Amino acid sequence: MMVKFDTRNAAGYRTALDKLRQFAKDAPAVVAGRFTQARHRPQPCSTVPFKKDPMFVGREDVISAIKGKHGTIGQCHERVALVGLAGIGDDADGRASLVTFLPQVAHGSVLVTSRNGLAARNLVGTDGLVIHVQPMNEAESLALLRARIAASQSPAEDESALVQALEYIPLAIIQAAAYIANRSPLITVSAYLRLFHESESKRIRLLQNEDSVDLRRDPSIRYAVIATWQLSFEEIQRWRPAATDLLAQMSMFDRQGIPEELMRDEGQDLLDFHDALAPLLGLVLNSQRKYNEAEAMYRRALEECEKVLGREHPNTLTSVDNLCDVLFSQGKYEEAEAMVRWIDGLD
Repeated sequence: MMVKFDTRNAAGYRTALDKLRQFAKDAPAVVAGRFTQARHRPQPCSTVPFKKDPMFVGREDVISAIKGKHGTIGQCHERVALVGLAGIGDDADGRASLVTFLPQVAHGSVLVTSRNGLAARNLVGTDGLVIHVQPMNEAESLALLRARIAASQSPAEDESALVQALEYIPLAIIQAAAYIANRSPLITVSAYLRLFHESESKRIRLLQNEDSVDLRRDPSIRYAVIATWQLSFEEIQRWRPAATDLLAQMSMFDRQGIPEELMRDEGQDLLDFHDALAPLLGLVLNSQRKYNEAEAMYRRALEECEKVLGREHPNTLTSVDNLCDVLFSQGKYEEAEAMVRWIDGLD
C-alpha cells in the first residue's frame, strides 16, 4: 500500500517521517540486541522437584555418561534416555507417541526414563543416547541395603544372600530395607530372608508391601516392586499378546537353558514365534549382559524377516530396532549407526 501527501508540511507526512527517522535510529541497537541474545543464552535451571538423595550409592558410570552427553548444555539440544528393567522414576513406556510434546529447539536438554527401549529411542531420536541401567553389582547392592538400615545385626552372608535373592534390583532392595526398618527389632535381614524363601505366597506378599512412604518419590507411582513389574507385563500384553502367553509357558521351566522346541508349537510359523520371543528373550539376555547371544538372535530374526517379508515390512523394521538396541548396549556405535542409516535409506 502506498500513501501520498499533498505537501511536505502536511501533518500526516511529518508524523510518518518522524517515525521512519526513529526506526532508522533504533535499528542498529535492535539488531545487535538480537545477536547478543543468541550469544548469551540463559543459564540452564533444574526442574526436578526432589532434593538430592543423601543415601544414593553407586551408578558412577551412568552419571558419567549423562554428564558427558549433557556437557554441551546451552550450546545445542541434547537428549538422553535411561532404560531399566524395574523402571526409573516416572516411565515413558506407552506406545502412544510423546514426541509432539517435546520441544524441537536449538538449546536445552531432555532426560527420558523408561522400561521400554523402543519407546526411549523414539523420544531421543537416532542421535540421542540410550543408557541401559543394569541391576547393581553385589558391592553396590550391599552399600544400598546398609545405607537404608541403620544398624543391621545380621551376618554379612545373609545380607549378600538377600541382595542376590532380590536380583540386585535397587527398587526391590529399597523396599526390603524399608520393610525391615519399619519392623525392627522384630524383623532383621536374616528373618526377612527366611520369610522370603519360606513360600511363594509370602514372597509375593513381601514384594507387594507398600506401607512405607518415600517423600522423594512421585506419589502417582506405585512403590511396590511387584507393581512395577506388573506394569511391564501389562505393557507387553497390550503390545504383543502372544509374548505374554509365551512368558506364562516359560515360567513353568527353569529360566536358563530352555529348549526352543519346548516353546514352539508344532507347525507354528517361525516368524510369529520370533515376534513373540524377541521382546522377552532380549530383555532376559540384556539383564544378564549376554549381549553376544542377544545380538546373534536378533541378526537371525532380521535376516528371516527381510527374506520373507521384505525390507520395508514393520516386523523387519522392529527387528532392526531390536538389533540397534543390543549394539548400542555393547558400545558398538558405528554398527548401530549403520543400521539406523539402513532404515533412513528406506525413506
